[in-house]
Amino acid sequence: MNRDKMNHLDPGKVAQQALTQLDRISDHDKETQAVSLAVTLLAYCRRHGVDPGDLFTVANNMMASKHVKDPSFSALQMYVDNEL
Repeated sequence: MNRDKMNHLDPGKVAQQALTQLDRISDHDKETQAVSLAVTLLAYCRRHGVDPGDLFTVANNMMASKHVKDPSFSALQMYVDNEL
């Protein structure tokens, strides 16, 4: 996996995809939501040989940057606050 490419992804697209994934699991209880997301991430990481910590670092950097003011990130945060 190309870490440089991950660090330069379009934050709007990332937020929109996150919204899509969260919407798909929103009908389940919070415990099922959390574990299903974790299982999905681990399965993906194992398949592609990626350290989950590296993905969390990229995600944390994106969420700590100016991109959190992007309308898609605002929508994502509102969804998390009000729907999950």
